[in-house]
Amino acid sequence: MSATSRTRRPAKSPLHGAAGWANLRGRHLGSVAFLTNRVTGLLLIGYLYLHLGVLYLRTEGPGSWASVLHLFKNHYFLALESLLILFILLHGLNGLRLALVGTGVGVRHHKTWFTAAMSVSVALYVVVVLAMFGVI
Repeated sequence: MSATSRTRRPAKSPLHGAAGWANLRGRHLGSVAFLTNRVTGLLLIGYLYLHLGVLYLRTEGPGSWASVLHLFKNHYFLALESLLILFILLHGLNGLRLALVGTGVGVRHHKTWFTAAMSVSVALYVVVVLAMFGVI
């Protein structure tokens, strides 16, 4: 083999990189669980920065804080806040499941654990939303 001949590497997929990890085609349930945890974690980090910005408004005086409190009572804001609850539930229960499976507990039943974690998250979310909007 001469020094000029090299083995060809296959061309990279157009979905390689940042968009590739979100592509779920052909992936198994463990990848979906990992992606769920990653996305909800990023959304919770985004909320943390938003929350810190809102807390900063508290230092601006009672006028700006009163306008923020008025916004918090809006039904659209409550709907977004309920999504925060869903993301916390999904991230927490799925993270617990991933930690258990990662340590070897329940590896054979990881699909059942994932379904149970998602079902419990949605059930608790429905209860919280109904309580937030005064239905129960």
